[in-house]
Amino acid sequence: MQIIDVDGRQCTDFQCFSARKLDRGIQAPLDVTTSRTLMGHAYSMPGLHAKYYDQDCEPLVEVIQDTVGRHDAFAMACAAKYYDEIGYPGHVNCSDNFNDALAPHGIAGRPGWMAVNLFFNTAIDAHGVLISDEPWSRPGDYVLFRALTDLVCVNSACPDDTSPANGWYLSDIHVRTYSGAEKFSRAVAWRPMPDAEPQMTKDTAFHPATSARTRNMVEYRGYWLPNAYAAAGPIEEYWACRQKAVAIDLSPLRKFEVTGPDAEALMQYTLTRDVKKLAVGQVVYSAMCYEHGGMIDDGTLFRLGRDNFRWIGGDDFGGIWLRQQAEKLGLKVMVRSSTDQLHNLAVQGPNSREILKRIIWTAPTQATVAELGWFRHTVARLKDFSGAPLVVSRTGYTGELGYEIFCHPKDAVAVYDAVMEAGADLGIR
Repeated sequence: MQIIDVDGRQCTDFQCFSARKLDRGIQAPLDVTTSRTLMGHAYSMPGLHAKYYDQDCEPLVEVIQDTVGRHDAFAMACAAKYYDEIGYPGHVNCSDNFNDALAPHGIAGRPGWMAVNLFFNTAIDAHGVLISDEPWSRPGDYVLFRALTDLVCVNSACPDDTSPANGWYLSDIHVRTYSGAEKFSRAVAWRPMPDAEPQMTKDTAFHPATSARTRNMVEYRGYWLPNAYAAAGPIEEYWACRQKAVAIDLSPLRKFEVTGPDAEALMQYTLTRDVKKLAVGQVVYSAMCYEHGGMIDDGTLFRLGRDNFRWIGGDDFGGIWLRQQAEKLGLKVMVRSSTDQLHNLAVQGPNSREILKRIIWTAPTQATVAELGWFRHTVARLKDFSGAPLVVSRTGYTGELGYEIFCHPKDAVAVYDAVMEAGADLGIR
């Protein structure tokens, strides 16, 4: 069931009942207090904390996709009493709309209904006051629910024209239902820039391997990443990093290929380090700043050739900024995103070198893993000269000996499996 904000900035109240309980005369609506308690969140969202329950702690719906990420599960659906007390007697309201829609199903009316207030932008301020503002939703934004049992559902586009709750403009809500045979991936919307089209959460190329070890995934900058592995847990994983080795999926890091005769000049202008000193095969950690010194991002810069650089940072705006500066300065340089062509696995910890020595092959013209110096990279292959092509760097942010392996997504599972197999007797987690 997909609830769509057609024109944007329009709230809608949602409620549902187990049809099987209604058949037995039990009226147990979705209960937001129970749901908040069981999920540990202000409102449910895709992932581990995705379900809404009734008062019997039985799950009714699961949030599969959400393109907004801002809703309310504290306030009731608007009711006649609310409008009466602010000087609008007889104002149409969601609770009465619920009563009218539910009456044919034998559900008793209420003066005010508990509901999930989708797209309603609320917060608790420092003084404990529930405040609201205009919704974040844009035209076409939606929430996709999966029914966990047969349901009777009701939905009311909020008619509040007395507050910013609907952006001072009332519009339609569209509800679309799908067959249970339809398959949808769990996702939230990610916007690289405020005015960008939403991108739904994606799996990294390592996901088939990591998801076999855990279902505890969290959304990070547009990708699902493991939060902790079932066989270990965060404390054991921490000590493995300090004493043995760990494998960390860092694929969401944004990668940009900066190439052309003015590539060095562009990176020299946009970073705080002296890029002219960077040798081919070397990596440098640097800040990317505005002209006035304000921070844009931090990351690592790889020099792959005289006119070839790779910037790896945390934000898509890094690439946009590089292109803007190249155009402003009239530089002959190309800036291309390679985030989806290069996924990377960090192998960190005291045993990381020994693990990689077992699986990384390098040509005689390239440094071996044993020879690779701090903040250097080498072009390599997996296992032997015919293996998957890789770039291996001696980099990481754990403070321990560590490396990163960059590969094409099609080779990611093979890389992950090889790392875990090679490190099994060395305690990798």
